[in-house]
Amino acid sequence: MPPLYFYHLKKCGGSTMNAWLDNLSSTSRIWNPAWNKDNREDWFFPRPGIEPAYDNIAGIRSLFYWSDVVHTHASLRNFVLPGTFCFTMLRDPVRRLVSQFTDWRRISPADLAARTPSSRDCILDCQQLSLHDYLARHGHGTGKMPLNNYLTRALATTRLGHAVVHASDAAALLPEALRCLHEDYDFIGISDEFDLSHNALCALAGLPPAGFTPWLNKSLPEGAPPDPSLALTAADIEEFTGCDAILYASARRLFDQRYRALGEAYTSTHFEQKHAATLLAQLRGEHAGGATRHSIKSPFYGSGFHGRDGPGTDQTAVWTGPGRRATLYIPVPGFMNISLLLWIRGYAAASQRDSLRVSVNGIPILHHFEPAAGYADLLVVNALSETSFARLDIDLDETRTTGTPADAIHDIRQRGVSFDAYGWREV
Repeated sequence: MPPLYFYHLKKCGGSTMNAWLDNLSSTSRIWNPAWNKDNREDWFFPRPGIEPAYDNIAGIRSLFYWSDVVHTHASLRNFVLPGTFCFTMLRDPVRRLVSQFTDWRRISPADLAARTPSSRDCILDCQQLSLHDYLARHGHGTGKMPLNNYLTRALATTRLGHAVVHASDAAALLPEALRCLHEDYDFIGISDEFDLSHNALCALAGLPPAGFTPWLNKSLPEGAPPDPSLALTAADIEEFTGCDAILYASARRLFDQRYRALGEAYTSTHFEQKHAATLLAQLRGEHAGGATRHSIKSPFYGSGFHGRDGPGTDQTAVWTGPGRRATLYIPVPGFMNISLLLWIRGYAAASQRDSLRVSVNGIPILHHFEPAAGYADLLVVNALSETSFARLDIDLDETRTTGTPADAIHDIRQRGVSFDAYGWREV
């Protein structure tokens, strides 16, 4: 897998993408925004008397030595290492603008306290004002960058630098934003077609198809009734998203021309024929009682997983879900009778243990459980390996949430099986 840089444009599905990206890196190399403190993640809020700048070039370049996957709101395209796969995702500009406003309405007191006074005052006004009135007050001032044709300004930053924060007319930035869109990134996704974009990205980066990905960090809950305070006039839409609409339309044409067919066609068969052997050969297991064991703290590849729980701790584990099938690719020696192994920490519901079924390379196969100290179960699947990897599919009748908001243990994720390691041993 090449190094990855994801320019996380705000409210364009980035939180959903980031959770998946982190599973592609070892826990010791997961991206940490604190590393980028010299080039603040909130640079798009101007600070009185302080101009944002790339002052520490060596420090910024170091970020790409410390992590295999860098995902950030900061515009760092010009500092990536050679061979880095660079991508970003755009969203319908009006929906993005509404999402930004509603996101600030739900900001936590702790996050608000960490803001600068000027940005704090700007965000607090969300609670008292309609979106129309809010744009009138802040759309040409402190909130200009995130509210006034943000997509255009954010992409133009790659070529024009942080001066875009102060530009009064986004139309003047649009030509450079369009050049950036077409020339500076290896992939442009559309968050309004997230799963299709995600699959095209997997094809280009040589990764297994990601499947359905649950949307994270939603600014509005599902089924929320219409909110009159979010209404925009035609003049608002033209003024604050007009340039973004041109950029987004160009991004959609680009996606349709270059990536749509790839995203629609890419399957696990393509991955297994073209990429799996090379990608999985990079993984190195450890000795564990005669078995080869791969920790979830290392990169792991497949689909049907949530992001890691407790990354970087002794309790690091991952849950299957939200769907009923999870797929895990395991490097194995070819043409041997082996047992595939999964060290299971627990189940979201006890009934899932009895309903669990497995397939190896698409063929249903029997399994059994063995005891393992510190674990609920050791899942054992005997199989003949015919290549240098095996695809283990784990199927359940259902995934489950846990508890209610009033309970001590409450998890709203649809979950199945929790495990922290996988591997194989000779039969």
